[in-house]
Amino acid sequence: VLDIWCRTAGRWLAGSRVVNLVQERPLAESAPLIAVGLIMGTLYVSFGWAYLPAAHLPLSSTSSVVFHSSFIMAVLSYERGITIDPGFIPDNWQKSENGRPIFEGEGGIVFMHERKKKTGELRFCNKEMKFKPDRAHYCSAMRRNVLRMDHYCPWLANCVGYHNHKFFFLFLFYTLIATGTLDVGVIRALHCCMHSAGHTFMMGQGAVISTLLTVLLGPFFGFHCWLMRHNMTTIEYCEKRRDNDESRMSHYDIGVYKNIQCVLGDNWMLWLLPISGPSGDGLQWGVAELRPATPAVE
Repeated sequence: VLDIWCRTAGRWLAGSRVVNLVQERPLAESAPLIAVGLIMGTLYVSFGWAYLPAAHLPLSSTSSVVFHSSFIMAVLSYERGITIDPGFIPDNWQKSENGRPIFEGEGGIVFMHERKKKTGELRFCNKEMKFKPDRAHYCSAMRRNVLRMDHYCPWLANCVGYHNHKFFFLFLFYTLIATGTLDVGVIRALHCCMHSAGHTFMMGQGAVISTLLTVLLGPFFGFHCWLMRHNMTTIEYCEKRRDNDESRMSHYDIGVYKNIQCVLGDNWMLWLLPISGPSGDGLQWGVAELRPATPAVE
């Protein structure tokens, strides 16, 4: 059965866009992707090849179903987080002859709340020569602006932004479930079962990696849950800390449910599935009532 899983994964990987990205990008960018692949592969082998036989558990056991389901969802979320564009500024946000955005002359109406601190003017990117929508920031790694930019993630070789933030979040979520399942299973197996040296080595190796991931990713995932709860990005949080802003509330906080929709999408039944994201364009954002506009960094 494990051979079938490996062959299926190999066929999927061969046709995945991730392979093309690894081949096309320089080693400095593709190395983290390869490292994540090796780590995920080690975790799977530790569970499927070592733990299940050592614990005498079938693939239909509860721990196996939980691990395989979360592992598959983590891989799918990771693939989408890598390959989906986080969001870019449209060309009609360039400056027209009158010094205003082109879309204004085309009858478009976009309300921008974030302004330059010193002059109060609309934010303008001199590198892309475009006006910057609210919550958009220039990413030096991607050499362009990203809509609702959260941060650049080298492990994705991509920026986490409006269109792929959900998949980054789900990757963390399902990875933690998979590593937690492996940790619990291996601890029980090492104490209760007799097994070969090879199984012991693989289970121990997997347990060490999964424990490290749980310890590192757990607080990180909790932080991103808090950010999503308040409709805030990592950049916006850092700006508040830098400016000594005592208020922990985001100016874009429009209620817990709607805040979650801004990341995971409108349909709550699809929130935990890596198949769709938010339905908006990432250009316009509602501002919470009775709160002043957010001064933003150019």
